[in-house]
Amino acid sequence: MEGETMLSMLQEASAGRERRSAGAWRSSSARFHSFSASLSCSRLRRVQALLNYSNKQKSDGILCILGIDSRYNEGCRELANYLLFDLYNQTNIDSDVTDLPEEVFDDVIILIKSESVHLYCNPINYNYLLPYVAYWKNLHLHCLTVKEYEDEELAEEFKITSFVNMVQDCCRIQVPYSFQGHVRTFDMFIVEKWPIVQAFALEGIGGGEFFTMKHEMFDASEELWQVYSSLDPVSLEVLITEDLVAFEKQWDSFFSNFDIENSSSLLELSEAQSGEPLASRYTTYSWKSRQMGCKLLHGFQHQCSFMDQLSGGMMPFRTYFSHGLITSQITEKSSLFSTHRQPFVLFGCHSTKENLNSYSFTFPSEGHLVKNTNNRGGTARHMVVQCTSPRGPLACSRTYFFGNTHVPYMSKDSNQQKNDDFLVLPQIYIAVVEAVLASIRCYVETPSIKIAKEIAEDVFLSTLDCYGLGHYKPILRSKLCFLIEAVNSHGTIISLESHSSKFLIKTASMTVYDIPDLTGGKGTLGSIVFSESFIESKIFLKEKDGTMSTDSNYMILSAIVPRYVSWMVEDAEVKLSEEVQQVLKMKEHFLGTLLIGGDSAYIYSGSSVARPEEGKLFIFSEGILFIHPRSGSMTISKNHMAALKYYDGNSPGVVGVLIIEYKKSLLPHLPIHLHSTSNCLMFALMPGSRIYKSFYAQVMSTWQKMGKSGIALKICQREQLSEEQKQLHCNLEKVFEVQSRTRNEERSRLKQFSADILGLDVFVQHFAVSSMSHEPVRRSDLPILLQQPSSFSSESDDQNKMVITIVAGLPGSYKEELCTYIVNLTQEHGRWSVYRQMLDNCEPFNYGQIHHFLSSVLEAQRNRTVRQSVYSRRKVRLLIVTPGYTDVIDVVQAIQMHPDPEVQSAFVIGAVTTCIDPLCSTMEHRLLFPKLLDQCSQGVVSNVVLTSLTSEQRHPLLVHLQKLIRVANPRTAFILAEKGAVTRY
Repeated sequence: MEGETMLSMLQEASAGRERRSAGAWRSSSARFHSFSASLSCSRLRRVQALLNYSNKQKSDGILCILGIDSRYNEGCRELANYLLFDLYNQTNIDSDVTDLPEEVFDDVIILIKSESVHLYCNPINYNYLLPYVAYWKNLHLHCLTVKEYEDEELAEEFKITSFVNMVQDCCRIQVPYSFQGHVRTFDMFIVEKWPIVQAFALEGIGGGEFFTMKHEMFDASEELWQVYSSLDPVSLEVLITEDLVAFEKQWDSFFSNFDIENSSSLLELSEAQSGEPLASRYTTYSWKSRQMGCKLLHGFQHQCSFMDQLSGGMMPFRTYFSHGLITSQITEKSSLFSTHRQPFVLFGCHSTKENLNSYSFTFPSEGHLVKNTNNRGGTARHMVVQCTSPRGPLACSRTYFFGNTHVPYMSKDSNQQKNDDFLVLPQIYIAVVEAVLASIRCYVETPSIKIAKEIAEDVFLSTLDCYGLGHYKPILRSKLCFLIEAVNSHGTIISLESHSSKFLIKTASMTVYDIPDLTGGKGTLGSIVFSESFIESKIFLKEKDGTMSTDSNYMILSAIVPRYVSWMVEDAEVKLSEEVQQVLKMKEHFLGTLLIGGDSAYIYSGSSVARPEEGKLFIFSEGILFIHPRSGSMTISKNHMAALKYYDGNSPGVVGVLIIEYKKSLLPHLPIHLHSTSNCLMFALMPGSRIYKSFYAQVMSTWQKMGKSGIALKICQREQLSEEQKQLHCNLEKVFEVQSRTRNEERSRLKQFSADILGLDVFVQHFAVSSMSHEPVRRSDLPILLQQPSSFSSESDDQNKMVITIVAGLPGSYKEELCTYIVNLTQEHGRWSVYRQMLDNCEPFNYGQIHHFLSSVLEAQRNRTVRQSVYSRRKVRLLIVTPGYTDVIDVVQAIQMHPDPEVQSAFVIGAVTTCIDPLCSTMEHRLLFPKLLDQCSQGVVSNVVLTSLTSEQRHPLLVHLQKLIRVANPRTAFILAEKGAVTRY
């Protein structure tokens, strides 16, 4: 089944249909950019897999009953929301749905079997369910027509008989009895009291005996919760656009505590004040999730709004949270409240291993201030911070710094440098960051926690060598702690050995505990922490030689949080920064004369801890002054430049970047987080901004002339940029794209994160493929699945191949007549080779026969003369008529998976056409014949031929069938062909 889905995805990707068809669905489904037919089927298969691979005794079906018929069971609603993409989530119901009576909208019964699905609904809610269920394989739809539904007694009888028919061949049935966060002991007698289950015992209409006497009942809740926790494209989209948004707001709130303070008042901040936003969010969410119940969205709880989080202050929620712990019987030693999964803020030397391990966010320190947590007394040099999403998978930790790591360059005569003492902690921190990022890359490729840990330690120690901190290696090696953990949707740690961890968020972290002061101070400097939340994606590939390999990708979700931040806290630093800015009042100085300045621009480098940062840019004849809101003034004289370039893509709509390749003499005057191995720095000028226009008018001509320093500006083309410079420019383009969107522009909610989460678009497409199936795909098909335009075959590639036309349909659909019509109509234009499989008693569709047919056709072509071969290759066509109830996708798969590669490459599938006789499409009411809807698969079938009622195009049955097929396959073309003879398109 998984192989069929991957093939279907391949067909959809080739046609470019899946994404474009979203607009055809109703707004509820279209609100998810990542929603697709493949994903809808994938969720169903994950639930069906419980019936085949469950650890418990095998069951025949999973029963889901909504509304009053299950006494509003929340476990059933949770399963329905998973399968129907939150259609029944009260917080997301569309306005047109709210107008429906609850008993009408909730009138749904779903029975999931291992190879099929039964769905009962009414003709009113049918229209809302259809966009989600039309793609399900072997769907049996129990639904009355609108006219039949008007008879209430008939409608109730039909519901009961439908329910009885659904479960008649099921002996063991599972029910989603409880919902996540609210476990209840399963009681089958409670289920027996559900109205529709009670009706099962009615004589004449029902089964005539109690439901639980005829069927064994079991609870499926816990197994289903594991399914809900696995990420797929839509739940990932929700995680990014909702959970990650709330997560980012908490960090913004944290930064506001420091950014609104001046340097003197910042010194007075305590750990309790600094961490209040982080702990407030944690306690608020944790308390609400227990006291009010979790509102789940595909396994991820809705986070309350930012204003709601902070309302009421910090302390009341601590009190409520303590009561929640008692009533829930949860101790602080449980995994949910372990030290490394709770928020914290610790300053300076207070961030020891002992304090980190014994930290309690409910009782943060009021006495440890920025000004008194240095091991030598005085101002702290750093702080360690962690924010954790309560009952969620997101978490990340950072180390931020108090004080600059650079001294602004003022002139050759005043060449001051920062004390090495101030650089030790930032350098160790950058080594930790490099180590964690390298370990993530390694883990995604291997995946081995042991190898990832070795890589992390090696990178950390080698980076220390690069900074000249080799004397710290023997000491810090024993103080390292590295972890990679998988976390489910409720923040619970799951073993990496578990199969379910594959589609979970993972956190990679490294801590360096109790760093000693080797420059003469007493005690320790404190600890350094860094962690990232990431998600991996892995596609299994089959090479041409039959060997297996993988194609991996990953995305760091917590990259939205700055990796490096520092604030000026000492008066001397602030005064020095202000002193540098005095050059703006001078006519002539070491930077020359002012050309333009005071406007917003971005500074960026290739460092792993750098990100585009906004500040004020001043351009002089002999250099640059950049004023950063946190780090203060930076000056770059042309004397420190090795090369000066400008790139704008030859377009006014492209971000202009000023590229400075600097000498090593600049490093003491540049913040350490902007140092890069390429010694390159970028300043971005956004299109349409004042500085962008001023640069062309007042700077370019002056800088293109050779100045006193001997440096002249060169305009370069894209091919003259290094790969790193191209990537940096691409990232800046994404920043501009996010900023330039207007409020009225309707774009994907994912796009707003593309500037902060690098490779987001590429990863989402990769994950959409890997999360659908574990089956390997051919390497040659991978570019098509990833929708890389250059990979699609051109018409010239296929023009010498023999074209195969497939005609499918149920028995009695006039597909044989259509085949005859096509051959007779086009016999003058080419020669047809028709394949009709003779049915036998044991196998309706034979792979071997069709493989033999294709091989024999190719062999016949080879036996002709060269001249005849060229002519026949252009004219010969194959027509394959599928036998009986054969799935179209099985035939396509048989052709594309021919064991002989030469035969595979000799043929190409042209059109796949399905014949349907509307008068023979349903058995009763709206219950379709088996396989009819499967014969119209999206991404496979290109045409549907309607072989009856062609003269009555407004016939209710014809209209209903067309609507159903259009939802299942939005891009299919309808052809009218009465009894197989085409009369009108």
